[in-house]
Amino acid sequence: MKTAEVNVGSRASLGLARKREMRWWVWPVLVNLIILVAATYLPYFKSVAKDTMEFGDRAHFWFQWDSLWYMDIANNGYQDRKATAFFPFLPLLIRVLSNPYLVLLANQIAFVCCLHLLKKFFVRMNLNASQTRTAIWLFVLNPAAIYYSTLYTELWTVLFSLASLEMAAQKKWGWAALFAAILSSTRATALTFGFFPLALLVYSVLRADWKTSLRALLWGGSLLIGLLAYMTYLNGKFGDPFAFSATQSKDWDHYWVLPWKQVIEGLKDAMSGGIQIMKLPLLIVSLLFAFWGAVTIWKVPFRRAWHKWGAVLFVLSGILLTFSFGTENSPMHSTFRYLSVFFPVYAAIAVIRTKQLRWLIVAGFAGLSFAGAWAYTHSAWYL
Repeated sequence: MKTAEVNVGSRASLGLARKREMRWWVWPVLVNLIILVAATYLPYFKSVAKDTMEFGDRAHFWFQWDSLWYMDIANNGYQDRKATAFFPFLPLLIRVLSNPYLVLLANQIAFVCCLHLLKKFFVRMNLNASQTRTAIWLFVLNPAAIYYSTLYTELWTVLFSLASLEMAAQKKWGWAALFAAILSSTRATALTFGFFPLALLVYSVLRADWKTSLRALLWGGSLLIGLLAYMTYLNGKFGDPFAFSATQSKDWDHYWVLPWKQVIEGLKDAMSGGIQIMKLPLLIVSLLFAFWGAVTIWKVPFRRAWHKWGAVLFVLSGILLTFSFGTENSPMHSTFRYLSVFFPVYAAIAVIRTKQLRWLIVAGFAGLSFAGAWAYTHSAWYL
């Protein structure tokens, strides 16, 4: 009888532990979906004029803006240079799954996987359970959350970054290299991830650990595979391996600008009246997010030195690139969306000592997430 009672008690304890284990990611995912769906079906206010977009006649539900480009490339290939701004991973995924709604489902599965890897990364950053929960909520409800549920590359960039880091932490170098290679086929700025293998390389050389140095070198080198494969394709198709870069200024009105100049222009634009005022809270949050990340990422107590310095350089380079990448007549366009992939910043916010302030920030993120999802799905403006 005692053995049976012990077994029943053990099973009950195991069941409770599993529920607790699931709670940390189930609730954030559910709340995120509720916010996005509610924003999608909120009535459209006619006083706000819709922007125009290419393939606009195909826009519906969560398929807007860049999503339409990815679907067109999946169906028709790279027909002109303008399309080369979009890296090939997502079009290939859409083509393989053949149905964009299946890709949305794949996104949700990938999102949960991303949260599991993110939790492991935060543990390696020495965050406690409460801080880890806060960091997860911040990531899930970030103001650019809608882009992690639709056909954009942000989710996949974060997923493959975390997967590569996790495999490196487990010393499974082949898998780390594979995920790094795929990562560079998602977007050009994925190359900033290279600071992690670089940090490991420097750390290993300083310790005269030549075996790990070689592995770090191969790991970092693999990050170029996806990009080089795409460049090889572009050279054959258009005779220009750098077409994805040249089209940014020629066809998309992007240009390099001094970071502080774009910030000033962005704030002026947001306060110019009309719908632009909707951008002001987001721009302020973008600035605070970047500032806090740059100032405090140094202070987060990582368990491994190379993780820390890789994260510091990853975050700082990402912030610099984001604020230096301008768009004619639309300064600070997509700023928070670009910043959102630099995941160590969520941990830097989560270590704020005042618990009430941390959750106030989470609530603020949720509000902006709702506003951004409404605007995106109604084609009114874009982050």
